[in-house]
Amino acid sequence: MDTVDLVILLLHPIAAILVIGWIFQQQRKRQRDRRFKSDESTTQDYTRQKERDQIYKLTWFLVISGFIANFSYNIRSGDANLQDIILPAGVGGLHTLGGVFGIALLTYLRIRKRGPKSSPSENSESEENRTGWSLYDTLMLLVVIHAFFGFLWLFELLV
Repeated sequence: MDTVDLVILLLHPIAAILVIGWIFQQQRKRQRDRRFKSDESTTQDYTRQKERDQIYKLTWFLVISGFIANFSYNIRSGDANLQDIILPAGVGGLHTLGGVFGIALLTYLRIRKRGPKSSPSENSESEENRTGWSLYDTLMLLVVIHAFFGFLWLFELLV
């Protein structure tokens, strides 16, 4: 494997690490701001929606960049079997299907979040009384599992 192939393969994971780090940073900032509650809930809702839109766009970018990197690597290495490029065997297939599932899940959640809003008093009561795992925690667990499959696949390709 030459340097160009290595760079092609590492672009997607490095971009993903940067995006995941940014998401964690935004969540920590939001938790810190929640401790110091303010009456600017409308601006916070707008900012939060803007963050969701950015995460959605970045996720599309990451999935597309992953497919492009895989396609480029396979074309450069002489493996032009389209079926194996789109859905690789083994851990690569799990990682690929996980990416497609993640985009579908985020699209569903985005459509659901943009639906009819409930009253503000209902939202504030439910946020104060929540216990257990939040949607954010569940999504981040899925992201970590997906990243684990990706790094296993990368290790498989490099060895």
